[in-house]
Amino acid sequence: MNAATLLECASAYGAQEYRLVGHYFHRALLLRLLAVFPSYGLVLLAYPLFMLVGVDQDVAKNAYTFGLYILPYLLAFAIFSTTKYFIIAHQHLTPVIITQAIVTASHVGFCQYFIINLELGLIGVAISMTLSHLIGAILLLSYLCFNPSYKQTFFFFEKESFHGMWTQFKNEFLIAAPIYLEWLAVELYMLMGAISFSNDEFVALVIFYNMVFVSYTICYGLGITISTEVAVAFGKKDATETKTYIRVSICLSLLLSAIQLVAIYLFKDQFIAIYVQEAEIRDILEVVIQIYLVIIPGDYLQVNLIALLKTIGKEKEASVMFAISYYLVGISVEYMLAVLLELECRGIVIGIGIGIYLQCFLAAWTLSTTDIAVQVDEVHTNRIDSWVFDEKMIQEEIN
Repeated sequence: MNAATLLECASAYGAQEYRLVGHYFHRALLLRLLAVFPSYGLVLLAYPLFMLVGVDQDVAKNAYTFGLYILPYLLAFAIFSTTKYFIIAHQHLTPVIITQAIVTASHVGFCQYFIINLELGLIGVAISMTLSHLIGAILLLSYLCFNPSYKQTFFFFEKESFHGMWTQFKNEFLIAAPIYLEWLAVELYMLMGAISFSNDEFVALVIFYNMVFVSYTICYGLGITISTEVAVAFGKKDATETKTYIRVSICLSLLLSAIQLVAIYLFKDQFIAIYVQEAEIRDILEVVIQIYLVIIPGDYLQVNLIALLKTIGKEKEASVMFAISYYLVGISVEYMLAVLLELECRGIVIGIGIGIYLQCFLAAWTLSTTDIAVQVDEVHTNRIDSWVFDEKMIQEEIN
């Protein structure tokens, strides 16, 4: 949901409604912290839920053990992530990149100490994640406190900070809905593999997911950057600048996808060797990656098209597209190919590809038929004008 907070803060920042930026941040921070506890409750149910759907007992026990120690991490991550997106909304990326690098480096060091040296296993993983993200949260908050450029947007909680929390939650939930649907789809096909695949095929699927996730960071980063710029342009009510960013986004998506496609094709054996040495699993991965090469251009493009749709106020349409492409079509095809026809990993990836290209088509069609000038006015009203009016009313009551 912090991706939605980014859009709200960036729009308010572009409109120069700086107090509203801070109030958006306050409400987001409170909502993230409140959401930790029901989320933790679900984590604690991992063992019975996994056993219910037939996951291996050892896997279910390990998931529960990890979840038991994850509460401090969830709290630290909520603060770190919300603050990070707040800073990005100001179009300041360097402090975030530096802090993220420190978080990653410290996490590696903590893992070495707690997992390898102290042999704490999954408990060590949870401790390492908590400490590294706690460091990140402290660094970002310290940066905000001592940097004068944030004095208009970073301030202590006010009465307005607690006003409209339910409205902001609903708005952020709708904007973030496509992300939920995407990751839930990933969990469903991973669960499909855990229940139905042979051990080698499931291991290959897990490794493939990790490889794609790592390469996905470039695409995801582009989506965040473009979303921020478009949101700021919307705040300025500048339709021309918005259209320019949309064209740039599409061009960059195609360019970066071409670069990644070539890189994976040339170095796929080296990538696979990083994860696994067993010949059987390597053979499965080579075939799966060859299929994924065909999917990469559509994947890059749909990620950024969906990011643009959410930014310009078309989040409901984006959610419907996900439901059709990933669930009605994608998962149905994956089940038919992977389970019924026993293609296993190959079936999953082919199903993913069909869903991605369908979504890409739907998103491109929706974006091309949208009147950007009309959306600029509509989004400005919903994300800025209505909130500014409400906050002025609160101030009049106080005075």
